[in-house]
Amino acid sequence: MLGERIAHFEITGKLGEGGMGQVFRARDTRLNRDVALKVLPEAFARDQERMARFTREAQMLAALNHPGIAAIYGVEHDGPRRALVMELVEGETLQDRISRGAVPPEECARIGMEIATALEAAHAKGIVHRDLKPANVMLTPGGGVKVLDFGLAKAAAAEPTGDPELSPTLTSAGTQAGIVLGTAAYMSPEQARGLPVDRRSDIWAFGVVLYEMLTGGRAFEGDSIADTMASVLKLEPDLGRLPPSTPAGMRRLLRRCLRKDPDRRLHDIADARIELDDMDPAVAGGDVKVPRPARALPLLAAAAAGLLAGAVLGWLLRDPGPAAPGMPAGASPVRRAAIPLPPGEVLSRGNPIALAPDGSRLALAIGLGESSRLHLRRLDSFDLEALSGTEGATHPFFSPDGSQLGFFSGGQLKKVSLRGGARDVTVLCDAPTTRSGTWDAGGWIYFTFGESRLARVRENGGEPEELGDAGEVHHVQALPGGRGTLITLSQPAAGSIRKDLSTLAVLAPDGRTVTPVLDNGYSARYLSSGHLVFMRSGGLFAVPFDLERLAASPPAVSVQPSVWTDSIWALARYDLAADGTLAYLPGGDIARSIPTWIDLETGKEEPLPVPAGVYNNFDLSPDGAQLAIQNASGAQDQVYIYDTRRGTFTRLTLEGASTYPVWSHDGREVFFASSRGGEGYRLYRQPVDGSALASPLLSDSQQAVMETHLAWPTSVTPDGAFLLLFTWAHPRRGGDLWKVPLDGAGDPQVVLASDANEIIPQISPDGRWLAFLTDRSGPYRIVVRPFPDVERREWVVSGDEGYDPRWSAQGDALLYRQGWGRLMRVPVGRGEDLAPGLARELFETDFHDAAGSSFAVSPDGKRVLVNKPTDTSLRATTPVALVTGWGTELSRLVPRN
Repeated sequence: MLGERIAHFEITGKLGEGGMGQVFRARDTRLNRDVALKVLPEAFARDQERMARFTREAQMLAALNHPGIAAIYGVEHDGPRRALVMELVEGETLQDRISRGAVPPEECARIGMEIATALEAAHAKGIVHRDLKPANVMLTPGGGVKVLDFGLAKAAAAEPTGDPELSPTLTSAGTQAGIVLGTAAYMSPEQARGLPVDRRSDIWAFGVVLYEMLTGGRAFEGDSIADTMASVLKLEPDLGRLPPSTPAGMRRLLRRCLRKDPDRRLHDIADARIELDDMDPAVAGGDVKVPRPARALPLLAAAAAGLLAGAVLGWLLRDPGPAAPGMPAGASPVRRAAIPLPPGEVLSRGNPIALAPDGSRLALAIGLGESSRLHLRRLDSFDLEALSGTEGATHPFFSPDGSQLGFFSGGQLKKVSLRGGARDVTVLCDAPTTRSGTWDAGGWIYFTFGESRLARVRENGGEPEELGDAGEVHHVQALPGGRGTLITLSQPAAGSIRKDLSTLAVLAPDGRTVTPVLDNGYSARYLSSGHLVFMRSGGLFAVPFDLERLAASPPAVSVQPSVWTDSIWALARYDLAADGTLAYLPGGDIARSIPTWIDLETGKEEPLPVPAGVYNNFDLSPDGAQLAIQNASGAQDQVYIYDTRRGTFTRLTLEGASTYPVWSHDGREVFFASSRGGEGYRLYRQPVDGSALASPLLSDSQQAVMETHLAWPTSVTPDGAFLLLFTWAHPRRGGDLWKVPLDGAGDPQVVLASDANEIIPQISPDGRWLAFLTDRSGPYRIVVRPFPDVERREWVVSGDEGYDPRWSAQGDALLYRQGWGRLMRVPVGRGEDLAPGLARELFETDFHDAAGSSFAVSPDGKRVLVNKPTDTSLRATTPVALVTGWGTELSRLVPRN
């Protein structure tokens, strides 16, 4: 059938075959996308009654909208042929993964949580899967999990026959076509008996899948379908086959899922998700559990924890002890410890963790904004030394010999000497808005700056050299032997700002030649053991790496789950020393969040009834009834609309990647930036009532006025005359503020442009004042200027660093985010001149650290909508985890051929 068409779908390859027919890769020639096309058997298609019922069920299933569920797009008719159009999910099935051996418990917990989350979303809609099994779970190249064929067992079923022999299996030649009520080895006892099923049957199947992941073998099997079903009905799974490292909580969960009486079985899959989220996946045998952080740590407890961690750490390093059985001769045993922060302190932004190359010292950037300072700890000592002269420090990194420490502060790259007792600080060059730095053996320091650009400077300082040919760079690490610099490159072709869809590459010493190494990874480190370690899906992965050929050898293996990361901005909080010592901040991906209402008087929280996702920028409609939100949970960022009146969560944009949604002043349309035009991001507008498709806001000539294809809308003037936005335009200057006439009658106009970054403009309710962020004096602060006469005067509203300014409903105050979780309010008055007062804290909570939209204010001013991370343990007060001898564990998990 290759090359044939069904309706407007051109078949390009075969993916598989089952009882419901053949599955093909196809090209949607209308929307220019690849899909999976399931061509139904002729006998199925000729049965008009079943086909009508199937179409009705498929339409209901198409309403499922969740990042962990493969979407159903529709049912196509082409003459006598019928086909189901589905989302094409790349990767391997969980069945393929299990065929290579049992899955480690920590990875089982991660995959299990993803499956449970998808089931939870479907069950909330009254949809039961009925055929959950490893073959219906896809593991994507980016480390994600997608559940396939949701509810199709019911959709495809013939009228019940009462004969359980017809229930199982998709592939047996003797099976009645289209009978897909479940596969024998994964059927619940009530399903095997032909009884009605509900969500508890999915919970049974979930337990069977979890058991198979842990053991690498089936929980129930036999020589025939009947034997297998008899095993399901009469036998208990052999829990003695579980690996010794299986956590007690996971064993308990299995027993509760696999109870034959559905009334005694776990009743809600959400409980399984919570159980997996709460359990400690670390194996026994000397591991010291890194505790979850508390909301507040009393001084005495913190001091005791510091002494205990110091004592444990001293024992780790002074008494290595004999190597464990099976460990290579001379290898260090793997030992773990927790290093708490000083009482009342938090880690700084970005990656505040750096290890000396020889693993002898740990540097931490502790504190926020100008109060941040570098702290140094020798790993054979209990003392944490604050380094004077490093105020405002972020992103530390060591020199190759460990005698100096580079860092960024106040828009500059600096270094501090660690030789002897001297702690001299030297300014090397200007470096605005940096996220990563590295020091190579040739005396060059490479660093990122601005949005995603790369530069280098000599280690003694001077004029930095911008490296413009590498692409959009988000992390750097020097390779040994002068082999170049390991970099993380974003993939603009992917149409997404998500950096977990990035490419790892090597930039040659000439600063121009780029060699791609591996897709779908970021924040990588090279170890002399011949491994490349990198972030993916909230954890560390590794592959063998040939330094001479600059070649990786996939597949990647999960080597340390649950590491703090923000996949949106390719930020990960960990470091590796050449001797294999690992330091990291435990947690997960703060990019996953749920928008949550918080009452400003009572503090009561009310999450929106939407699935957890990778949400970034959002905007409330003027009446507060609808939310436009950027959803990066799929392969591309798209804009969705949540309607509180109808309780619907629907996708608005269909093409390219779409970001930064902003409502019009009358709530009838949404403005956004999109890559659908091909080059960069351009501005579009789209009615929310479906009356028209998206249309460009600017002509080519109008777009050219801004000299950039990177323009991000953030606010609309109250009269609807202008859309306010910021751009990234000039090589040495990042953000500029612009306004675009919405009547189409004029070109974009500059509002404010300087050598600093001015971003996230927000207009006041009366249109007289403009609040925005600037890094002119170092960390971002919130300032206000008159509008449109912005040159007349300026008020600094946030004395310390501030993010995401939002006007109060009455326009008499500004709300903004400070640090990691403090929501601040500062009165500004309503007179002819602004009269800023003293800022006060409204509350502290967990914010997703979005670039410009982590909260919104309700129209009545009584509530704020916070983009709240789903993992509330991701606090900057979490103790840092230290693992010595980790290189030995890495070599065991990822052997080199």
